Amino acid sequence: MSRPGMTSAITDMIVQQLNLVTQAQQHVLSLDSGGLDWLLQLADREPKTLWQPVQLDACMVPQSPIETTAQCANILSPMTLTVRSGSDLPDRRTPRYTGAICRYPLHVLRWVELKTLFYCLKRLLQAQASILICDYMMRGYQEISPTLLALDRSLRQRSKDLGVRDVTVMTALARIHGFELAQTTTLAPDYYCLHCARHQV
Repeated sequence: MSRPGMTSAITDMIVQQLNLVTQAQQHVLSLDSGGLDWLLQLADREPKTLWQPVQLDACMVPQSPIETTAQCANILSPMTLTVRSGSDLPDRRTPRYTGAICRYPLHVLRWVELKTLFYCLKRLLQAQASILICDYMMRGYQEISPTLLALDRSLRQRSKDLGVRDVTVMTALARIHGFELAQTTTLAPDYYCLHCARHQV
């Protein structure tokens, strides 16, 4: 399933929330499986922010390689997080970031990969940092769209650990790793932006 494109309205929502949850000197992680297109839009809108592209080594997602960032001075060279094996995790010498925007399709991560991702974000983000998670999810017992339901069934045929995440399940997992749900914004039908703020644990 394709994700909502980076329309002006969605870009405005993300930038607005970004400005609310990050600090003055912004150094933001950007997780996305689709290459640089949407990041270039954000970098153009927020030229004072340093953007760190991140790729995951997850099993189920074919990623478009992040190509040269020389065309935009505030986009750094990409880094990779190894969530598949849980090895080579960020250590205390790794730079700390003021926020993270995740437009990566988390619903296709295995549970062990998802838990490792949250652990990595906990290690990478500063004490007052926040995460914006943009993905297809369900809210409680709402009626799910036929398209999303078909995707969920298809994924679960491959592995019982895959499939659409409920917002409450996703935020509970974030809470275990020190991030509390602060706000939920609907960006498109079945597609939400969760603002999870770091708390002291």
